[in-house]
Amino acid sequence: MRTKEKTELQKEKIIQRIEKNLGKKIESCELAELRGTIESVNKIGIYPKSGLGTAWGLILFCQGENGSQDIYFYYPATEGMFDFFFRQNSGDAPAEDQFISLNDLENLTFETPKKSFFSFLNPDEKRTIFVTANAGNESVKFCFMLMENRAEEVAEKLRK
Repeated sequence: MRTKEKTELQKEKIIQRIEKNLGKKIESCELAELRGTIESVNKIGIYPKSGLGTAWGLILFCQGENGSQDIYFYYPATEGMFDFFFRQNSGDAPAEDQFISLNDLENLTFETPKKSFFSFLNPDEKRTIFVTANAGNESVKFCFMLMENRAEEVAEKLRK
């Protein structure tokens, strides 16, 4: 099997598994790294195994009720070799996939960096989306670093 076909087949299997766990049909997705302080990432409901404020995952665009769009951040279950070893010997439960509904966050805003004369010095700028929301009674700030598409395109999809 050709590599491209094999990759597409693997991608389809992953999407099917996520759809089964989420219970929703995925229309599109974006590979992204969620970045923030560990406190802000925990407040929105993501708990990285690393204990750091970064989580690689997917921004999922799903069909909601009445033609609306449901948006989730999916953080796959991950554990390193040592985590696996200690979990097996301690009887702990395996790591689980984590989902947060971005629609459930209040006062959610998505901003892209303002372009300046020196923008060319920061190549990450065109792939960064700054997010502000309320989680409970607190304002939370974090960002998404996109891997494939430009921030303006994805931010527009997120704002709908």
